[in-house]
Amino acid sequence: MNRSLTISIALIAAAFGSVGCSDLLEIMPSSGPKDVDGVLESFKTDLGELSETYPELSGAGEMKVVSDPDGSSKTAAYTKNCKFTGKAGYKDTGMNACAVALRVMTGRRFSKDVREVAMPQPDHTWRNLKLVGWTTLHAGKKPSRGFKAAMQKLIDEHVAMIDALDKKAAAD
Repeated sequence: MNRSLTISIALIAAAFGSVGCSDLLEIMPSSGPKDVDGVLESFKTDLGELSETYPELSGAGEMKVVSDPDGSSKTAAYTKNCKFTGKAGYKDTGMNACAVALRVMTGRRFSKDVREVAMPQPDHTWRNLKLVGWTTLHAGKKPSRGFKAAMQKLIDEHVAMIDALDKKAAAD
């Protein structure tokens, strides 16, 4: 088999594999990201409280949880002095640069979006909640002492909260 045909077949198989995986999340109905509203609000509040400790988070108290109009995706994110450049990641544009985020999306929405636009594979899958999610942590070139560890701990704690909701949904 010629090399380009083999690569094409592999790419198609990978695309169907990722779509098929997310389709499995839609077997039963879900209330979607509303299931994790409290976790996203907690994440937002905790980032705001840490703004007194870390200059990277100086404006985090004013951040809002953003929802798509149809409610299929919600994001709690804070970015300061950096911009996302696609595959190259984040580029710092000033002092105390950082990006911290927690995003959730319904499996149905992910399945649709992955067909229409380039999207990374989710960092997390919560099958019982029918959700997928991503986390972001960019700590800039010269982060404050302990900033990166504190942000990773905060992200991990909130992902664990969603994990607990997912387990509870399985029991219900």
